[in-house]
Parts: sequence; C-alpha cells; structure tokens
Amino acid sequence: QRGKEQQSLILGAYSGETNFSEDMELKIQAVSEVLNIRIIEELREKIQGIYGGGTNASLGKIPYQRYSFMLQLPCGPEKVDTLLKAVQAEFASIASKGPDQSYLDKVKQQWKEQYKASLKDNNTWLGNIIDLKEKKGDPRRFVNYEQFVDKLTVKDLQQAAKLLFDSKNKFIAVLMPEGAKPLEAEKKKAF
Repeated sequence: QRGKEQQSLILGAYSGETNFSEDMELKIQAVSEVLNIRIIEELREKIQGIYGGGTNASLGKIPYQRYSFMLQLPCGPEKVDTLLKAVQAEFASIASKGPDQSYLDKVKQQWKEQYKASLKDNNTWLGNIIDLKEKKGDPRRFVNYEQFVDKLTVKDLQQAAKLLFDSKNKFIAVLMPEGAKPLEAEKKKAF
C-alpha cells in the first residue's frame, strides 16, 4: 500500500503443475483471450473501472510441466472492490459453465486472421521451428493451425478454466495509493 500515483493495481497469479499437451496449451490460451474480451466489455466499458490490463495464460514444459495464469488490472482505488467481485464472477462463470459460444467464435476468428497474416513473416516460421524443437511438438499443429482452432469447444474452455482457477496455488495482490484505506479482510479473499 505505498503507491505514489492515485491509481491502484490488481495483480493475480494462478499456477500449478500439470501434464503438458499442445491441446491444453491452446485451450488455456483461449480462456485467457475470452477473458480479455470480457474484461474489456464488462470492466472497462460497462463498469468503467480499468484503464487497460488483461490476462495471459501459458502452459510450459521446461524446466517442468506447469501452467500459469496472470491478471493485471490498473484501476482507480475507488473501483478495487467492484472489480475484485466482477473478476471473481467472470472466473467462476467460465469454470462452471464455460464461455458463451459467441466469445469463443470471436477468439477463433481473431486467431485465424492473425495466423494467415503471420504466414508472410519469416520470424513466424523461425519462431515456430524453434518452438517445435524445444517442445518436441507436432509440426502439423503449426501447418494446420486453423483446424486445431476450429476444434475448440465451450466444454474445452470450461475444462481448462477449472484447471486454471482451482485456487490451490494463487496469489492476489492489490497496490493502493499511499494513504488509501486498506482492503477489509473479507475483500482480500475475493478470489
């Protein structure tokens, strides 16, 4: 609680060990992308509570098999409580019933457009060759990327969200401006 700016920052991290698979890697990245859309729609536009921010998810293989999910929401101190509740509701919703199909469709469309555009870039090819070598992955996942994206379902994202938000290994921090009222104990447990 010693921020110099009149701004707060909500940080969240979920992590844990899990078996690596390229399918699960795609699923948890899709969860993150859906949540980024929801964060823009709900937290920024509807609640008008954040300046930016979002989520990032990854599934790693080296040095050990693990997942990580990060949340970063810069906001005004007066919006912290509202945002903590809203984020908790978003996480619970996607883990209990998956996202709305329309959000998954948006992510799929965006990914396929980015993929098509990236094929013209040598760095994309180099990055994927390096990634295939390091992860010992299936080259068909890059060449036939759109087919793997099209196979994603709401149920897949629900399964991935249950893994991400199991609450076994999470860290939530809120940076408040100097002199701001500290969060109450029950609000610290929002996630």
